[in-house]
Amino acid sequence: MRHALTLAAVLAVGCSSPFDPGSRITRTRLLAVSADRPFARVGETVTLDALALDPTGRPLSFGWATCTPPSPTVAACLAAIDPSTVTIGPARHSIVATASYTGVAVAVCAGTLTFDGGFRCTDSLDVGVKRVLIREERNDNPTIERLTFGDAEWSGVPVVDACDEDDCPQKHRIRVTVGRAEAGENAIVQFYSTEGTFSSEVRTIGSPETDWVPRRRAAGTTITFAIVVRDDRGGVSFTTRTVRVR
Repeated sequence: MRHALTLAAVLAVGCSSPFDPGSRITRTRLLAVSADRPFARVGETVTLDALALDPTGRPLSFGWATCTPPSPTVAACLAAIDPSTVTIGPARHSIVATASYTGVAVAVCAGTLTFDGGFRCTDSLDVGVKRVLIREERNDNPTIERLTFGDAEWSGVPVVDACDEDDCPQKHRIRVTVGRAEAGENAIVQFYSTEGTFSSEVRTIGSPETDWVPRRRAAGTTITFAIVVRDDRGGVSFTTRTVRVR
């Protein structure tokens, strides 16, 4: 079945079923788009990187396009896509910044992605918009300096036991150390996973930790995590990790 990009699809971005928290990835999701220059100057090349997850690990393809004129809302930007700017390919894309700001429509598809007046996918589609602001000043992205799972550096693939959510002795602490948040900026950390439950889905950089519980149904699977850091001036950084559940 083919899915056209409709207003209903736009409104559904970021939503899960009523029984799943927003941090649990139950379908193909576009989670974040970072720009190497969150504040750009006219004529500069800006490189964008998209973060998306699919709960079954299917290969993902990405669609990129600018909206003309640039629009502050997702629906309006998608309705104003310039077809000559449409690109379908990997999760990295470059644009040239224009006056005022540049709106970039982003689509992710776990199937075959095409464009025919809108992005269309043979299976699961998600969409969003990244806004690149035009400023003379600069804004660096926040950085993820350190990430731990339990008491150890999260560099490999930890192995844990599944348990019951309501009575689980193994609550695994995830802690993020955020660097390069500029003076006066507010920043948050968002946590996502393809299974399990977080004690907190969003934290501030002043208290950037959460506990995660692997639900019984996750036994025998590998769980993918995404950690996203956002400041309040368009800066975004992210990383992914995995955990094996026995």
